[in-house]
Amino acid sequence: MNKRETDKLDRQLSSRLKRAIGDDGRADWLEVSERAGTSRPLWRWSQRRVLLVAGVLVLAVGAAGASTGLIPWLNETPKLTPAPKYPICGANDVGAKLSLEKPGKNAGTDAGFGGMITLVNKGVGDCALEGQPKVSLVGPGASNTKLQVELFPENANLPAGVKTGASVFSPDTKSDAVGDFPVNDQTLLGRAFEPVEQTSRIRIWWQNWCGPGSGSDAVTGDLALRLEIANGNIIDLPVRQLPTCLESAKPSILRFGRAMAASIPLDAALPLRPQIVTDPGGEPLTLKMDEVFHYQVALTNTSTSPFHFGAKCPVYSASAEPEGDTAGTNPWGFGTYVLNCRSVKEIEPGQTVTFSMELPIGKGSSFPYLATWYGDGTLIWSIATGLESLNGKSPTAKASITVTGPPVTYSPGDVYSVFAPGTKEDAFPRDVELRTFGSSAWAGRLVPGSRRVLIAGNWRTGLFAWNTESGRVCYVAPDNGGCDDAKDQTSPISWSANSLGVYPRAVPYIVGLARDGVEKIEVNTGSQTLRAELENNGFLVKIPKGQTPVTIIVTMADGSQKKIPTGY
Repeated sequence: MNKRETDKLDRQLSSRLKRAIGDDGRADWLEVSERAGTSRPLWRWSQRRVLLVAGVLVLAVGAAGASTGLIPWLNETPKLTPAPKYPICGANDVGAKLSLEKPGKNAGTDAGFGGMITLVNKGVGDCALEGQPKVSLVGPGASNTKLQVELFPENANLPAGVKTGASVFSPDTKSDAVGDFPVNDQTLLGRAFEPVEQTSRIRIWWQNWCGPGSGSDAVTGDLALRLEIANGNIIDLPVRQLPTCLESAKPSILRFGRAMAASIPLDAALPLRPQIVTDPGGEPLTLKMDEVFHYQVALTNTSTSPFHFGAKCPVYSASAEPEGDTAGTNPWGFGTYVLNCRSVKEIEPGQTVTFSMELPIGKGSSFPYLATWYGDGTLIWSIATGLESLNGKSPTAKASITVTGPPVTYSPGDVYSVFAPGTKEDAFPRDVELRTFGSSAWAGRLVPGSRRVLIAGNWRTGLFAWNTESGRVCYVAPDNGGCDDAKDQTSPISWSANSLGVYPRAVPYIVGLARDGVEKIEVNTGSQTLRAELENNGFLVKIPKGQTPVTIIVTMADGSQKKIPTGY
């Protein structure tokens, strides 16, 4: 070590020693270092100076290793804090842009347009909108065409008995708070049309335009969609595409969803580099299903200044995600906790502090849609959860993992004859194949060789099922889909219903899976009893327009019946 490096270490140790024993004029490291360089023998030092050097050597080891002892895990989850309240945007502070798009040929929609209105803040400071806008059309044909405007929550299709105080620009502060992200009754506006996570936007649906230019996508833009906002803004958005006329005697329908707010302004990135402590040989970490996984995370200060956590310890998230679950929607385990930073007064440049961590896997996790199968994946640890991760500012670490568990003894062929060993796999139509993983991502990937056509047809008329890595059997049907509960299922059927009443021209169905031993399935609507088509362990029944399914009646081979309320 050259003299310059030695002087630098001397001064660092001098500073550490003074903080440890207080600067009261007694010998510090520089004095000890100077004396150690003389020819004076060690036995001539006083006992106090020998003890002092011993203490300094301990500090020297800490400095050379640039690390601290293991800090225990803190079982503390973050508490909800009030969402910030922003001033209402001024009358000239709001800009907007309208985009409309025709649905794909196979979307099953009613010749309408999906679209989005993007709102931006053109003012000086942060601002938000509240309440319901007034929506109308202005320009050629507007006065002669009847317009039916449906603003959220009018078109939200909420379950029976559920009420909400929400509107287009004002979420319901009680029912809409999710996890660590409480909401207020506002929509915060972003400052640019891109990127999407920093924009404020409203999804819209428009169908049945029978005025001038019906069905055209090259109109002049003289027709405009007018938004009158409670803050005094009146915004006209030129319309350059128009839906097709379906029924001239009926009004043009324009539906507005709830506005999505821009992300809360982001904090500066933390100068910390996390690393999940792994096997030196590079082997994946092993996690056991339905047990708590114990691991360690090392945080290194990458800046040139000492780092202080501040008054509040940061929140971090940990997620054990199966291979292929790139969206992180179906992890083996997920947790959000407060970092145990209270004992860490500061982290010096280059210094590493190691924290003990715990993560429940499987049944112990509070995440609602957990993966239940075994296999390889990734452990993702992030010291800043949620909004900060949207722009890549979160200090994040990843490590390869393998999830194991007791041998799986259940097989779908145990309860569905159509999946019995030796049965041949069917070919799915292309449209069905495209929907298989999206319909059951949380249940795991499709098991090769398990495709079955239960009721012949296309994705809008038939019923198709397959086995997944979790052992669940999943299916797709007309505007519909779902999965059973595998070995945990107690009901003889697994069923779902498409969006009853949401789209006026949609055909309502109840579909699902029937286990062996089911002889007949009927659906009672209150006014009549409908018999379902039952074939190859699958069933499907069409609900007449204007009727609502009340009870599903399952008759078993032994004559016994099970009545299942639908909740509609």
